[in-house]
Amino acid sequence: MSGAGAKEFAVSQQLMQQAEDIYQKLSQLKSGMLSGEAAAAFWVANDQQTHNRNFGLKVYLQLLEAFYERCGAQSGKFTSSGVTVGECKLFSTLHALKLIQENILKDYPGLSNFYTRFASEAATQSVLKDG
Repeated sequence: MSGAGAKEFAVSQQLMQQAEDIYQKLSQLKSGMLSGEAAAAFWVANDQQTHNRNFGLKVYLQLLEAFYERCGAQSGKFTSSGVTVGECKLFSTLHALKLIQENILKDYPGLSNFYTRFASEAATQSVLKDG
């Protein structure tokens, strides 16, 4: 779950933290801590030059897409196993986003590939179907 070596461990940790940042924003939306203009901006804001506390979802997804490419990802995996703790966390966060907006990954082919591959895993299907 930690990856094969220090590099994959670092990749996993990065994914876990980025996914948690998105999850925290979703929690703020759900609880009403992020409302009005700020809530609307979360779904459309695209400014990478702002402080990361103001990142919109598109910024997070763009950065994750670029990270996917830099990792040399193949077959929908960021790491050789494709099931590090960071990849698990990222999948669960992307799944929550897709439940909210089905086509959320349409502009992010690498993330879409990752999501589709992870969703097709037997263990993932078991959780999605049976809890």
